Amino acid sequence: ESMIAKKVDAIIVTPNDSIAFIPAFQKAQKAGIPIIDLDVRLDAQAAKKAGLTFNYVGVDNFLGGYLAAKNLVDALNSKGEVAILEGIPGVDNGEQRKAGALKAFSEAPEIKIVASQSANWETEQALNVTSNILTANPNIKGIFAANDNMAIGAVTAVENAGLAGKVLVTGYDGIPLAIEYVKQGKMQNTIDQLPKKQVAIAIESALKQINKQKIPEVFYVDPIVVDKEESKKY
Repeated sequence: ESMIAKKVDAIIVTPNDSIAFIPAFQKAQKAGIPIIDLDVRLDAQAAKKAGLTFNYVGVDNFLGGYLAAKNLVDALNSKGEVAILEGIPGVDNGEQRKAGALKAFSEAPEIKIVASQSANWETEQALNVTSNILTANPNIKGIFAANDNMAIGAVTAVENAGLAGKVLVTGYDGIPLAIEYVKQGKMQNTIDQLPKKQVAIAIESALKQINKQKIPEVFYVDPIVVDKEESKKY
């Protein structure tokens, strides 16, 4: 709102809430200021209901979640009990990653999801949630975490339970520590969303809008599954 008041030429924003940010987009639109939605996508139905059209640049989080979980399924030889650490409920990127993971798990009949719980993107919370899940489900073989912070907490919980190497953990975001954990064998994989590329495309898109050039409503950057083999490139 401050930027709109200053009459900037364009705005790029990563919303922390897929619905609460819609009025801000409407205000920018009304002021004639191009606004690009980056990384966390606005809720499509809520935006449509509000009469808002918007441009999104980011990764297909459903695809990223699917690829991370599919890599986990393959590593488990398509069988065993697994758990999901969800992001913040109702936030689009977390919901899409979870949905992608559910699809991958559903394709393997011998994979059984025994727990699915939010840890709100936080490492400490994920440590506690995972510890409880492992206590209640001692036969778990894999954990899909919807971001790396939670995956790192899950790794600590697995190690604390004396299950290192016996429970595979996947993450999402490709942060340096997660990639290091993949190299060390502490994590099965993480998803590199190529954030620098996302931001560059968002800036290009904003400049095109300033110059009244058309841009696609949605621009997806292809995610990369960083497992042990892929991590050698990092």
